[in-house]
Amino acid sequence: MPTFNYKAVSDKGESTTGTIDAPDRKAVQSRLLARKLRATEITIKGAASSAAVASARDSASISFDGPQKKTAVKAGASRYAPTSKILEPEEFKGEKHALAFLKKLHQLHGGGMPLGDSIRLLSVRVQDPRQSSIAARLWKDISEGRTLANAMRGYPKSFDSSMTHLIEAGEGTGNLVPVLENLINHLEERAELQKKIMGGLAYPIFICTLAFGVVLLFLFFLLPQIRKMMASMGGQLNFMTTILIGMSESAVKYGPFVMIFLAIFAAVIANWRQKPEGRAKTDAWLLRLPMLKRIFLNSDICRISNLCATLMESGLNTTETLRMTEKSIKNVVVQSRFSAARTLINDGASFSNAFRHYHVLPELDLDMLAVGENTGNIGKSFREIYRIHSRELSAQFQLMTVVISSSALGFAFLLVAVLVLSIVSSVLQMAKSINGHH
Repeated sequence: MPTFNYKAVSDKGESTTGTIDAPDRKAVQSRLLARKLRATEITIKGAASSAAVASARDSASISFDGPQKKTAVKAGASRYAPTSKILEPEEFKGEKHALAFLKKLHQLHGGGMPLGDSIRLLSVRVQDPRQSSIAARLWKDISEGRTLANAMRGYPKSFDSSMTHLIEAGEGTGNLVPVLENLINHLEERAELQKKIMGGLAYPIFICTLAFGVVLLFLFFLLPQIRKMMASMGGQLNFMTTILIGMSESAVKYGPFVMIFLAIFAAVIANWRQKPEGRAKTDAWLLRLPMLKRIFLNSDICRISNLCATLMESGLNTTETLRMTEKSIKNVVVQSRFSAARTLINDGASFSNAFRHYHVLPELDLDMLAVGENTGNIGKSFREIYRIHSRELSAQFQLMTVVISSSALGFAFLLVAVLVLSIVSSVLQMAKSINGHH
């Protein structure tokens, strides 16, 4: 039976080292967990010295000069590429870089490399400066005895609380690889949802902008040209053209004041929305809008179901799962319903009964949750609810895209048609007048 050297951290943050005879690394992790220790590095005793040399060589490629200034220095063997300038924590923004880092970490750690060695290797091998900086800082914290979850909490713009809780749960059970898989899947699905939302809005915004441009061209260029042309030819403007010119002049005269008023109104609403009562009122209004209410509701249902599925499948307890999920809900009306249901669930009620009482989910979803509770696989039920509402959200965005785009194009087409009709009728009227004089 092989002998393993280990480095571990206690619940109080105290570092310890030692050796254990065990058949494999998982057995070592299990024995350490029984002693309430979390392993940060496990190596076979025969390879300990070479691993230490490699660790020192790789760590030398990262030098931390003081609390703020960090520089990358080329070290040791040429097979390790030098690290780029290590970025400050506030430069780590968004989940995109965190997702890429977690994927690489999963590849190394899932392949059997110890967690500490995986992060250390990423700090010197990854070319992207953000991912390399994240790995370098995490490796420094871990080498000083902190757990990965605690180290990640220092970078909240990249690793939010739901991520760190999942990592902490995986470290606590000594089974981090499936937790990383669930977390990566969750982040990819959330990124895909955001992509659907932005993709659904991009085309209508483009069409509306195009239609607005046509209106401006019509009001500020075409109509004045028509007026000059008719005046130079001695023709009379017909009734329709006169109305259009009057609208154009009104838009030029009063348009800036209207735009200023709308900007002030939008600023007042945005400021009011920052207050709790304003946020509650506006979120309630959003849930009453004819077409948009289903989009906003389905977006939050997707967040609830996806995060609940991920947290439960990763082994997090119900209390922490519900607490983390509540923080992710955007609409405060839905959030208040979920909070009330969470209290009932913590008091012993089932998910389906609590969510039904406070109208958190539709009836069909509640039936699926009830089935999951009866079979003991509620995480799978949440996953299926997410798939259903994700597809429904995509369909709603497609419908909204068609309606808005068609309306904008129809308005622009109508405006052009009225303009052409006005020009033709004015020209015909002028020709008729000229023939009458002859």
